[in-house]
Amino acid sequence: MSSAKLNLILDQRSPVPLYEQICQQIRHKIEQKQLQSGDSLPTTQELRTRLQVNSKTAQLALSTLAKEGYVTRQPRRGTTVKGIPRRGVVGIYMYVALYGPHGEHEFYHLIANNLSGQLERIGRVHRMYLGSEAPDTTNTACEDLLRHLSGGVLSGVILVNSPHLQIDELVQIGREKRIPVVSLSGHREVDYSVRIDFSGYVRSAAEYLRRQGRRRVGVIYNSSSPSFRDATLIPRILEENGFQPVPSWIVGRDETEQGGYEAAGRIPMGEIDGLIVEDDIMALGVDRKLCEAGIRVPGDLVVTALWNKGSRLRLTLPFERFEVNTAEQVEIAMQIMQDAINGLRIAQPHWKIIPKHNSSRQLRRGNMVANVLTGSKS
Repeated sequence: MSSAKLNLILDQRSPVPLYEQICQQIRHKIEQKQLQSGDSLPTTQELRTRLQVNSKTAQLALSTLAKEGYVTRQPRRGTTVKGIPRRGVVGIYMYVALYGPHGEHEFYHLIANNLSGQLERIGRVHRMYLGSEAPDTTNTACEDLLRHLSGGVLSGVILVNSPHLQIDELVQIGREKRIPVVSLSGHREVDYSVRIDFSGYVRSAAEYLRRQGRRRVGVIYNSSSPSFRDATLIPRILEENGFQPVPSWIVGRDETEQGGYEAAGRIPMGEIDGLIVEDDIMALGVDRKLCEAGIRVPGDLVVTALWNKGSRLRLTLPFERFEVNTAEQVEIAMQIMQDAINGLRIAQPHWKIIPKHNSSRQLRRGNMVANVLTGSKS
């Protein structure tokens, strides 16, 4: 097929980035044999002119396809189809609304960059599946991922976040094909998952506030977090540190800035002298609410927040930050995936990695937990 006959249609209203739309359509044509090995693809300039996109978008689309092993790019020879990559590609699934073009949730950009770097260091190519749940938009990334997993294109899958992915079907195909699926979201359904030990963070933060002489501590947490399905857990942690838990001081909300703002409005701030916030995005809302109320931090209140190391999110007030080492979280996931790809069994039902957590003032320690459900692997 000549490049002149390569018809691509872009949807400017779709939340899926334009470069990824280009990639999706070219991948599909290669997988359906509409594009054969050796066929030429348009140049960056031709794509830019034909699709009315900027050069960066066209360049990113072609370089992404080359990294994934679908095409070959050579100086003066242009871009040619290589074929369907086999058993060397690790798929990374990410929810486009969180990763999206505005970059408001920098944690996902940090994760993606660290994953890419780790995969390149161990000599594996990868491709990103950016899923969407926008109205009237098919989750093409989810369909592609399931199809590629069934077709044996992938050697492993890493789920960064997947609120609307068909987890059960994904896990079943992975087990049938003996392709490991590793989750960074703490999914219990998959055979391998790495998650932040949020209860460990709350425990560390409570210990810190006790050492600071705080006596009345409130907690704001993500109510959908699997770590806090046991409603008695946070009160027990507070009691272990000598605090008297009060129901109105412990508020669970969704992990958004607005959720943090509303949660902070429900806690009677005049009755507490310490506050634990379990999520950095929620902390932005808490920060805004405390500023509106004129509460001094530190002073009237000492506030701790779990933070993603390297995040550029900014707070107005000086919260004490406990930082998650994102690179180390990814390293654990990659170690598990490599072992699984190589056919190694991990004997323990779970194991712990305890990385260093840098706070804004001094070194802290926290937990990261890797759950390996070996019973489902034969």
